[in-house]
Amino acid sequence: RHRFILVVLDDQLQHHKKKLNALKHLTSGRKNSLRQLLSVFSHGDSLGSIIEINQAIDFKELQKLTKSNLLINEDGFDAIEAGKMQQTLRNMLPVAKILSSRFTIAITNPPYMQASKMPKDLKAYVTSNYVDSKSDLFAVFIERLAKFVGSNGLYAMITQHQWMFLSSFERLRNKINKQSIINMAHLGTKAFEEIGGEVVQTTAFVMQNTQMSDYVGAFVRLVDYDSQKKKQAAYLNAVNSTESKDVYRTNQTNFSRLPGMPISYWISEKIISAFQNPLISEFGIVKSGIMVNSSFSRMWYELNVGKIQFNAEKIDDMDGYKWFPVNSGGGYRKWYGFNETVLNLEDGGRDIINDGRNYRLRDKKWYFKPGITWGRITSSDLSFRLSRQGNLFGDAGPMMFINRHIHFILGFSNSKVMKAMSEILNPTLNFQVEDMRNIPLILRHVDLIEKLVRTNVENSKVYWDAFERSWDFQVHPLIQHIDEHNRNWTLKEAFEEWKNEAQDRFDQLKDNEEELNRIFIDLYDLQDELTPDVEDKDVSVRTADEVRDVKSFLSYFVGLVFGRYSLDAPGLIYAGGDWEPGKYKSFQPNKDNVLILTDDSYFNDSRDIINRLKEFLRVTFGDENVQTNLEYIAQVIGKGGSTAEEKIRQYFIKDFYADHVSNYSKRPIYWEYNSGKKEGLRALMYSHRYDADTTGMIRTDYLLPLQEAYENALSNFESLVENETVVKTRKIYEKRVTRLTNQIDEMKMFDQVLQHLATARIEIDLDDGVIENHAKIQDGQKLLTKI
Repeated sequence: RHRFILVVLDDQLQHHKKKLNALKHLTSGRKNSLRQLLSVFSHGDSLGSIIEINQAIDFKELQKLTKSNLLINEDGFDAIEAGKMQQTLRNMLPVAKILSSRFTIAITNPPYMQASKMPKDLKAYVTSNYVDSKSDLFAVFIERLAKFVGSNGLYAMITQHQWMFLSSFERLRNKINKQSIINMAHLGTKAFEEIGGEVVQTTAFVMQNTQMSDYVGAFVRLVDYDSQKKKQAAYLNAVNSTESKDVYRTNQTNFSRLPGMPISYWISEKIISAFQNPLISEFGIVKSGIMVNSSFSRMWYELNVGKIQFNAEKIDDMDGYKWFPVNSGGGYRKWYGFNETVLNLEDGGRDIINDGRNYRLRDKKWYFKPGITWGRITSSDLSFRLSRQGNLFGDAGPMMFINRHIHFILGFSNSKVMKAMSEILNPTLNFQVEDMRNIPLILRHVDLIEKLVRTNVENSKVYWDAFERSWDFQVHPLIQHIDEHNRNWTLKEAFEEWKNEAQDRFDQLKDNEEELNRIFIDLYDLQDELTPDVEDKDVSVRTADEVRDVKSFLSYFVGLVFGRYSLDAPGLIYAGGDWEPGKYKSFQPNKDNVLILTDDSYFNDSRDIINRLKEFLRVTFGDENVQTNLEYIAQVIGKGGSTAEEKIRQYFIKDFYADHVSNYSKRPIYWEYNSGKKEGLRALMYSHRYDADTTGMIRTDYLLPLQEAYENALSNFESLVENETVVKTRKIYEKRVTRLTNQIDEMKMFDQVLQHLATARIEIDLDDGVIENHAKIQDGQKLLTKI
């Protein structure tokens, strides 16, 4: 009997041990599941529906924890902790079940967020779980929805279109090409009235999460319509018509025949076949360049040019210089130009390295070598330029270092065929180095093409160098032929000659570009898809513009007054460094670094701008033509006034400085002392000649004498008012009295500002750039006209 009882007890013990072991195992599984959910949902606010739930999680067991005492009895929580945990579970489990489920259809308009702007927890999760789409959150959601629907499921989204083209999404496209794009409405920019600009470019699509190798998808191309209403109308027409030009039907297998597998649904078989030819990468190296904070770059004309090395050939040529030209993108300009930006690479970029902010000083062996550059970021068509020897290349101005046929490749790059190819590989606002490497090249008719391209480059360089923003500027085009006419000529005649030259240059460049288009269209057999025509607005040299060119002529005149230029020698004469008076003979610069802008002739010497302009016109176009030329200038650009001189004065007072700021890309080299709205004192000063005594000199030698002149004029007009009997004339005199009174009051107030800043004797360093120096000499006061 005892033996029997023992046996029974032993059996019961073994049974309970097995149950206990099973319970321990179950508890461990619950803990793991619970731990996983708590871990991922602890960042739920950031992660949202991109959270992926482990399929091994046992929701039934976790559900038990919300209704029993297991958390207290077996998982070690006290009653308060267990209550909180149960409530947390009750909140989490329904969401977790949804996130772990598979659906037949999923639809969303996902958020957009670049990886660089993601919070740390979101970025970490995305980097670990969405390697192929981590560049942007909208792309992460493409992957996530594919997992939501499972095999054969459908999902629909509207996203930015970058995933279709950028190299950073190539692995994502590889995944998508294993699914099926059922249809797409490629919307492009301005799909939504409330979102303007060119940055947000969208596409709406439906995908099936299975690969159908014989399926032909339908793509509606709406990118060329410039409003929401037009896109909507075109889309409805496309889906209700069997012959819409906006509908393209293609098999996804075509995408894999292109480098990088872009979703370029609109391309023809001829263009696809073109990619069987050698790629540009076989003709040289394509590089993205230096990347630094903008505080280390300047426009070249802000600086002392003696510190700029314009013509380095190798690294050793950097010694002794601080600033070096760099290609930094720019807008639309083909063949040559946009050489304006310089970079501080003194001592190998010492200041950049010490600053420590994000930078890349890479590929030094390629520094200063010639090649082809373009603006990586653009809101208009791509344009390619020859990069001269002596330039660095920046991140926004990548380079092709071509080992053969550089002019041929430049010609192709600026052709319509290149435009078509680039839009296939990447029609976004960011044409990248990898895209350039993948352009196919057919090398024929080399001699003819290179001859045309050399002419284009030369014409574009002549045009670029014709104006002050070029460091190779020699002389203004309206005075380049004065000696041929024995300096006895009219400005209008000079403009007409320039106009004819500019038109000939424009016509030749346009004809050459159309001929190049014709050649390349034939080479690529794209006559049915492209035409060689070039619109006037797309020709990079401009025809003459009377208003613009006369204004630039007056800007050149101001440069002569300050000694920046000389009539006796071409090019830049003074932009920092040692002043050399022997370089100015025909036309002497102002001794003081000041040019007063007044609405009347208060001085009869070099302080008066019209006196200086007359002298300049006399030297360049002859004494007998001075008045004729003044009247021509006034007719073209003059403001209010009854005489030519008055009209020109009003232009200088009201518009010259604004034009100068615009022409010099908001980095003006002439700064304007400004007493206020009453225009009591307007005085131009050349920043490169500024010193600590300039403000004091303007006060003592210009403001105070001008104020005295105003007071004398006021006294004179007050007498005229008193003695005038004709009402209309008296009112004119009264207006002058009022204006002069206001100007004198304004100048008295301005005198206090000048006196305070003159005492401070503020120094500047041209290396700091216009923005910093312009603010520095004012020291918080209203001294200068705003930039």
